[in-house]
Amino acid sequence: MGERRQRKGLERENKVQTFLAASLIYLAHQANADWENTGIQAFVVTGRGRGQYQNRVAKFRLRAVATSGVRWTKGKGVIGRCWETRQPVYVDVAAQWGPYAGYDREAWAALPAPERFGLTFEDYQTVKGKYGIIAAVPIVGAGDKYIGCVTADMPPHLIGGTAPVQQEILKSLALTAENIAQVL
Repeated sequence: MGERRQRKGLERENKVQTFLAASLIYLAHQANADWENTGIQAFVVTGRGRGQYQNRVAKFRLRAVATSGVRWTKGKGVIGRCWETRQPVYVDVAAQWGPYAGYDREAWAALPAPERFGLTFEDYQTVKGKYGIIAAVPIVGAGDKYIGCVTADMPPHLIGGTAPVQQEILKSLALTAENIAQVL
């Protein structure tokens, strides 16, 4: 029984990764995304009640990057905001959080909650400087049920470089989310 479940999980992950890879190719060609350093992920809601969080079920990134280790709950980070609002979210976190780089725990806690994106000081320390643009689009299943989200994360873009195109990023992620909803 365990082998069968594991095999089905791997098959699902492979199907999802195919959609994520296609999204990355589109972003590189149509949205000026850095194809080597952009990551595309799919998250699904796991757990029950207050213990729910979004668990990554698949990712596609050409360059290895350590995971953040943050548990994405409703309202926490761009992923959690997408879940909370059930709407696409696009944020240049490098620009938004740049002024707070030197903040200590107390200064971070004093910021308005929307500015912090629900992140604790420890979470912020883990992700600061790692990301530039983060976008998330909800994956919605039958009966308009929120299943999870598809995300794209990119490193901070270089000054003088061409910034990624927001509408193309969200368009690609929306199509990818629709396709993944069919697999999940």
